[in-house]
Amino acid sequence: MATVRMARALAKEAIRRAAGAERERTALTPDEANAQFREEVAKLEFPPDWSQPHEPFPRVAVDGAGIMYGPGTGADQARLLWRCAWYRVLLEADSEVERLAVFERLARVPDAINHPGIAEAKAGDLSALARFVELNCPACAD
Repeated sequence: MATVRMARALAKEAIRRAAGAERERTALTPDEANAQFREEVAKLEFPPDWSQPHEPFPRVAVDGAGIMYGPGTGADQARLLWRCAWYRVLLEADSEVERLAVFERLARVPDAINHPGIAEAKAGDLSALARFVELNCPACAD
């Protein structure tokens, strides 16, 4: 009788863990990552005439293997593209008035305005920001 109870208890525990493991899954399928990306893009205000890819996350790798993405990947990519878009506008600004307008826009998002290159850009040195864009931003999508 004790063995049967022990078996039932172990089975219940296994089921509980399996259910919990499903809820705790953190990897995203490409469809989930792309949906998360589109959802985040819809929340962000990009510069006028700036376009975003509809599905930036491929379903398969170049070797044909399936791909999974980390939690938050879609939202993170959307925010990176937003930052890249506005940093490019800042780098391409023709006047101080345009630059100030971009600084005001970036000030609404603390992690964007606190980027190390922004302090230098406000002081007139755009080199650190230009280097960030060169190294971290995908090809211009506008």
